[in-house]
Amino acid sequence: MSTPRKLEEAKNLDTDINNNNTSVTDSPKPQGKILQDDTPLIKFNKLLEFINENLKVDNSQNNEKGNESNVVIEGKISKCQEAVKEMQDILAKHVDGKLNFNTDNIFPQENAMDEHVGELIATIAAPSMNKEAKKRSVLNRGNSGSSFTSDGSQHSKIHKDLGLKNIEEGQTCKPFEWDYDVHLLAKTTKNPLLHLVVFALEEFDLFSSLNIDESVLAKFCRCVEKGYRSSNTYHNKIHAADVVQATTHFLLHASNATNMNKLERFSLIISAAIHDYDHPGLNNSFLINTGDQLALAYNDQSPLENHHVAMAFVAMSDDSCKITKNFQIDDQKKFRKICISTVLATDMAKNFEIVGQFKNLIQDDPENNIKWDNNDHVALVMQMILKIGDVSHPARNFDTHYKWSQRCVEEFYMQGDKEKEIDLPVLGFMDRVKDYLPKSQMGFLQFVALPLYKPMQKFCPEVVTPMVKNIENNIACWKKYADCNVQVPVNNEIYLTLCGEHYNPQKTYHPPFPEAETTTTE
Repeated sequence: MSTPRKLEEAKNLDTDINNNNTSVTDSPKPQGKILQDDTPLIKFNKLLEFINENLKVDNSQNNEKGNESNVVIEGKISKCQEAVKEMQDILAKHVDGKLNFNTDNIFPQENAMDEHVGELIATIAAPSMNKEAKKRSVLNRGNSGSSFTSDGSQHSKIHKDLGLKNIEEGQTCKPFEWDYDVHLLAKTTKNPLLHLVVFALEEFDLFSSLNIDESVLAKFCRCVEKGYRSSNTYHNKIHAADVVQATTHFLLHASNATNMNKLERFSLIISAAIHDYDHPGLNNSFLINTGDQLALAYNDQSPLENHHVAMAFVAMSDDSCKITKNFQIDDQKKFRKICISTVLATDMAKNFEIVGQFKNLIQDDPENNIKWDNNDHVALVMQMILKIGDVSHPARNFDTHYKWSQRCVEEFYMQGDKEKEIDLPVLGFMDRVKDYLPKSQMGFLQFVALPLYKPMQKFCPEVVTPMVKNIENNIACWKKYADCNVQVPVNNEIYLTLCGEHYNPQKTYHPPFPEAETTTTE
C-alpha cells in the first residue's frame, strides 16, 4: 500500500468520524494504556498498537450479515492493519534507542514534504525523555515559555543522539568533540549558546540530579544570549557558546576533572555561558584609560569581569530566571562563589599570576598534590579550566583558529580606531595600520596560549596533549605567512555579519559598523 493512498484513506476516515458515521461512544478507549508522563512519540506508538489490537473481526457476530459483507469488512481491516504495520516500520527505522527522531526523507516521495506536515512530524517526534537516565528535553515545549524552537530553527535537523549535527553546514562530529565548530552551529540556529548549555547539562544529568527547572533555565539562557552584543565581532554569543563547548569537553574527557561534584560542574558550565555577558567590545585598559563608568564602579579592578558576573546575577534575581531556586541555601552560595571566582579569573591581567599558582600547586605530581577536599585547590582547578575554555581557539585546528583570530583582531582594530579618535595611544595588536597579523598571532600563541596550556598538560595529558600539538601547528602555519611577508585580510564573513543588508562583496569596508562606510575597490 503506497503512502499517498494511506494518507488519502486516513483523510477519508477522518471525514467519516467528523460526520458521525462511526459510533465513537461505542468504541473502546485507549486512555488506560497511555500514561501522563508519556512523550508524544510514545503516545503515538501506543495508539498504533491500540488500533491494531482492536482491528479484529468477530466472525460469530458477522455471519448474520452475509459472506459478501464479511469480505468487505475484512478487506478494510486488512488494509488498516497493513497501514499500521507500515507506520510502525517507519517509526522503527527512523527512531533510535533514545527515541530521537530523524525526519529526513521519512516519506519516499518525489515532492518535498509539505511544510505543515513537516512541522507536525517534527512536533510529535521531538526528543523525548530517557526515563532510565531521567534526561529531560527542554527543546520542544510548544506552549511554554521554555520553547527552544521559537526562533524558527528546525530542531530535528540539528539534533542527533543528544548532540548536534549541522547537516546543511557539513558538521560531522558531536557537540563536545574538540573539532566541533560552533560557527557552523550558529548558521543553523539563532540560539547556539542555549543549545550547548542544555546539552552540557544533559551530558551530566544535571536537570534531574540538581532539580533544575527547565523553563527557568531556558528563559535565563535566552536572557544571557540577548545580553551578548551582536555588534561585537568576537565577544558575542557565538564566543560564549564556544567557551561552553570547550569547558564541557574538558569536564567530559579529563580524568582528573571527574573528581568534581555535580554542583561544581553546573557552576562551571554556567560560568562559561556568562563569562563575557554584556561585553562592550572594549578591553579593561580602554575603560580605565577613558574613565568609563564601569572602571569607576569597580575601582579599576577587573571592571569587565566584575560587570559580566554582576549582570548575570542581576538577571538571576528575577524569579523567572533564577536557575538555582530549587537549591539549598548553602548550594546557592557555593554556586555564586564559583561563578564569581572563575569569571574574574578570565581577566588576562591576572593570567600569569593564576597560571603561576597552578604550576606551583601541581609541580611534578598533580594527582597527589591536588587535594579535592581542599576548596582552594578545587577553585584553582576550575579557574584554569574556564581559562582554557576562554582561550580555546589557539588549540583548535587552524581553520577554526583562523576564523576566531580574524574576529578577535577586527574587534581589537575597532578599539584602536576609537583610541585614535580620542587621541589615546593605540594599544598593542590594535592598530590596523601597523599590526602585522601573522606576527601578532604567533606572539600570542607562543607567550600566552602555550604557557597556559603546558601546566594543564601535566594535569590531564590525555586531553591537553593534542591541544598543545594544535597550538604548535598553528604557530607553524602563521610562520609560513610571516616568512612570505603576507598580510592576512579579514574574512568577508565578518563584514557580512556586521553590515547585514548593507554588505557588498565588491567593496572594502571600514569601521564604524553597521553603517558600513565603503570605498569601491579597483
